Amino acid sequence: MSFFLQDVLSVLHTTCLSLQANNLTFSEVSDYITACKKAVDELKSRNGSYFQQFLDSVREYETELEIEFHGHTIPANKKQRENFAKSSEKFLTFLSDNLASRFVENDDEISSAFDILVPSKLPTEADQIAKYGDVEISKLGEFFGTDKTDGDGNTVNPPLNKAKLISEWSLFKHVMCKYRNQEFTEFWEWGLKTHDQAYPNLCILATICLTCPVTSVNVERGFSRYNIIKTALRNALHTDNVNNLMMIKIEGPPLTDFDFDEGFKLWCSRKDRRVLSPKFIETVKSKCTDVVQPKVSETAKTNAVGEELKYSQEDVEIMIETVVSKLTGVLSKFGDTQQDKCTRDF
Repeated sequence: MSFFLQDVLSVLHTTCLSLQANNLTFSEVSDYITACKKAVDELKSRNGSYFQQFLDSVREYETELEIEFHGHTIPANKKQRENFAKSSEKFLTFLSDNLASRFVENDDEISSAFDILVPSKLPTEADQIAKYGDVEISKLGEFFGTDKTDGDGNTVNPPLNKAKLISEWSLFKHVMCKYRNQEFTEFWEWGLKTHDQAYPNLCILATICLTCPVTSVNVERGFSRYNIIKTALRNALHTDNVNNLMMIKIEGPPLTDFDFDEGFKLWCSRKDRRVLSPKFIETVKSKCTDVVQPKVSETAKTNAVGEELKYSQEDVEIMIETVVSKLTGVLSKFGDTQQDKCTRDF
C-alpha cells in the first residue's frame, strides 16, 4: 500500500508544484487538473513505477501466502490481494471524483474566455484566425461592458465599451500572431505600454485579467516570507524596512547573485560609519598590533568645521582589509577550519 500511495502522491505533488508557478493563467490551471485526473485514472489499469518496483522485488513470492520484504513479513493470501485491488481502485475512483467536483471544467465561462488573450493559444492557420475568439470576446464585452448594480442599488458604469472592444479585437488578434512564443504576462506587460492608445478597451480587459488572481499561492508565499523576515528578535523593524526586505526577498535576484563586496561599499558610502572613522583606525592600530596597519587617505580626514566625511574607493578597500584582518584575529581561537570558513563567508 505504501508504494501504491507513493505513486499517487507523486502525481498530486507534481500537480501542486505546477499550480504554484508564477504567471499562471486560467487555461493552464484547467490543463494541469485535467492531466492530473487522467494520470490518476491510468493508475487503475496499470501499476505505477514505485508499486511495480515493489512487485518486481517480491516476484519470487507471488504464489506464497507471505512475502519477505526488507526483514518484514507481509501477509499476502488470495483474499488480501483481492481486498487490496478493490481498495486501491475505490480510492482512485474517489480521488478522481473529488478532483472533478472541486475543479469543474468550464464552470466559469468568463474566466475561460480570457484564454483568447494568451498568445500561444492562437491557431496557426490563417483562415482560423478570422473567427478566433469572437464568441469569447462577446461574452467578455457583455460582462464588462454593461452597467452593473452594487449592493446598495447604485448603478456602476462599465470599465470598457463593448462595441469598441469587439472592433479592437478583430484587428489586434492579427498583431498577436507575431508573438505566439511569448509568455502571457510578458506579452501584455509590453502590450499595455505600447498599445494603450490604439487599443484602450482591449488593454483594460488585459489589465483586468492580469489583476485577477488565479491562485492564492503568492499571498500565502508573502505571509511566509513576512514571518521569516520579522521574527520575535526583529519585532522593532520599521514598516518601510519590512516592505523593502519583502520586495527584495520576493522580487529580487537569488542570493547567490548578490555581490557582497559592492554591498559593503555601498553601505559604507551612504553615511559616516564608525568603522570607517580615523579615530576607529587609530584604535585598531593601538589594540591590534598583529593586524595589517591600514593607511588613511586624505579624503577620510575631517576638517575643522565638521563637514560631512566622504570616502574614496581606497578608503573602503582599506577598511575592508582592516575588518577582515580583525575578524581573522578573533576567530583564530576557534581553529583553522572554523576560521577559514567564517573568513570566507564574511
